[in-house]
Amino acid sequence: LEYLKNHPEDKGMVDVLSSHNYSHSKTLSINDPNYYYNVANTTFADYRRVLDEYGYTGEFLADEYFAVSTIDGYWTTNNGVQLTQVAAGVTAAVKNGIDRMLSWQIFDQLWVNDSFTNGEFIGGVHAVGTAPSFVPNPHKDYAPYASETPRVTYYGLNLLGKYLNNQKALTYYTQSTAENGLYTAAIRGDDGKYAILVVNTAGTAARFNLNFEKAVDSDFYRYVYCPTAVTPGPDAASIAYDTVFNNVNQGLNDVIPSQSFAIYVSERSCFDNEIEINVGELDEIGNEIEINAGELDEIG
Repeated sequence: LEYLKNHPEDKGMVDVLSSHNYSHSKTLSINDPNYYYNVANTTFADYRRVLDEYGYTGEFLADEYFAVSTIDGYWTTNNGVQLTQVAAGVTAAVKNGIDRMLSWQIFDQLWVNDSFTNGEFIGGVHAVGTAPSFVPNPHKDYAPYASETPRVTYYGLNLLGKYLNNQKALTYYTQSTAENGLYTAAIRGDDGKYAILVVNTAGTAARFNLNFEKAVDSDFYRYVYCPTAVTPGPDAASIAYDTVFNNVNQGLNDVIPSQSFAIYVSERSCFDNEIEINVGELDEIGNEIEINAGELDEIG
């Protein structure tokens, strides 16, 4: 970056920059609602500061930002709550103007000429994907894991990629009155559709009021990723909307399950083959939260 700043004539030589960061704590607990958001927010704020300091306006990717699983202390995606923590990281990225993110953990990865089993490796396979390998590989230790059925985390990643993927989107400034495990991000795509992400990393369900500074006058379709409500299947169908908020003007009120996230989209999905998710009764409600969406800030 320093070289590019001092040699602007060479900026065309760089197509994209990327960086990644992990929490290396082996004691991360899913019962600590703010932990991963704080890690991601600190990292992405630092990215933003450096990019601005050097005046870099080219392509930048935040990659490899997954949370550590709490099941065994390794980077696995067997724990569905991990994707909820990742979604919290997405809200931190949007907040800091990081508008391109890359996931490298969609599928398990076979390491060439490797066959050991240790931690996140099973028979030479880096078994950290949201989906396993489709076919068995030569390493017998991993063979039982080969399947066309994805893991629970796949369904959360699918929602994030489907509804928050718009390179020309405008972003809203969002703020919670009590950011304690409840985080938000909001965009409006170049097609005029709104997508609002609300993440609840706390151990209890949360009721919230979503307030818009300006009238949106639109229906909103809710898509919920609740890890305990997902049943993976070989067709890997996307999660369908479960609730419609009609004629939303300047706000909506909702309840989101614990350690889950929801995306509110202002137009029904045109994707086929979706599965219905039943999150069940939400008896345990945490604090009521006000979330305000303010002026638009164009970052992409």
